Amino acid sequence: MFVAFVGMILFQNLWQTYDTNFKYPYQAENPFTYSQATPDVITLTKIVTDIADSTPEGKNILIDVTAPKSDYWPLPWYLRKFKNVAWNNEVQNSIYKFPIIISVPEYENQIIEKLYTMPPPGKKNLYVPLFDQYLELRPGIELRGYIQKDVLDVYSHSITQ
Repeated sequence: MFVAFVGMILFQNLWQTYDTNFKYPYQAENPFTYSQATPDVITLTKIVTDIADSTPEGKNILIDVTAPKSDYWPLPWYLRKFKNVAWNNEVQNSIYKFPIIISVPEYENQIIEKLYTMPPPGKKNLYVPLFDQYLELRPGIELRGYIQKDVLDVYSHSITQ
């Protein structure tokens, strides 16, 4: 009887360990695990790296990352090769100076307003979406990207050659 009881407990623990670590490692419905970054972070890093490598600035390109309460981890790790990344917890007035912007949907209206009202005359740039797909930092935390149209054109030209 005791052996059967211990066996049932062991089986339940093994089952839960399997689900937590292999079946649902980062899904929101898994309450037992740290909500680590989704694989979308690697996709984001590749997109930003490819674009940066096509520009004269390379890894020195200006990037702005903005999220409430500085909730952008682990992006600092994945973007560590970039030398000019601004990490912000609110939208800055100088955001128009950054060719690449990564943020969350809650800040989209503020970003758009500042991109088109803050620059002095002759310094306004057209910004377009950086990602053509839905990307998440962690489950339920969407990321949006914006890129200056002329930087995107340089990148597009480099991949067609």
